[in-house]
Amino acid sequence: MGIGYTYQSELFSHFREIRPDDKFGQIRFYERNASQLKRLSTEEEFIILCYYTNALFAAENYRKHLEYSQLVLEISILEGIQFVDGHDVYLHMLENRVKSHLALKEFEAAFNIAKQLLNIAAEPGKYFALYRRVLSVRRPIWVLNAFAIAVSAASLWAALEIVRLIVFEPFYPIIDNTLGLFQLAALAIALGTVFLAWISQYYFVGSELRKYRKK
Repeated sequence: MGIGYTYQSELFSHFREIRPDDKFGQIRFYERNASQLKRLSTEEEFIILCYYTNALFAAENYRKHLEYSQLVLEISILEGIQFVDGHDVYLHMLENRVKSHLALKEFEAAFNIAKQLLNIAAEPGKYFALYRRVLSVRRPIWVLNAFAIAVSAASLWAALEIVRLIVFEPFYPIIDNTLGLFQLAALAIALGTVFLAWISQYYFVGSELRKYRKK
């Protein structure tokens, strides 16, 4: 349900005078009047809390946004309030929580909330781009291991190249040729592993998205 009322307190009327895009004005208002807000009706306090929380996100105060967005979600459930000024509070808060966790590089938390968002949204397609973004940075362990192998192989190639140039090329040309073969093998492993990891990641993201497209 949404919020419907006819009476507005003076404090709430003052808040409504702040431009919707003035995030810092909304933040200042909330923090300056925090004690007085508790005396407002549940509906008015909740509306101001929602705008304050969105302003924290817009101001890139992601840690604080996560704290207050959780409070908004809890009140939304307890009071049965889903819409504020025509916007679905619950879905909007979840979407921005995903983005805040991404900004803080908390990829596992972002992944879990993104899945929750897709499961409860009436139109999950709206959030596919966000979910794809989460999947792109939250790589499965086997992809991370593949990149680690590639880095190790590339490091081995570089180390062998240094040894070859300093020691073997000037003094031991036969060994230098053999060492060159090891270098080629290391380089092939590095490039091949990166390619396979990239392809695997691409198909992993696609398969995860297809699970929700079928719903």
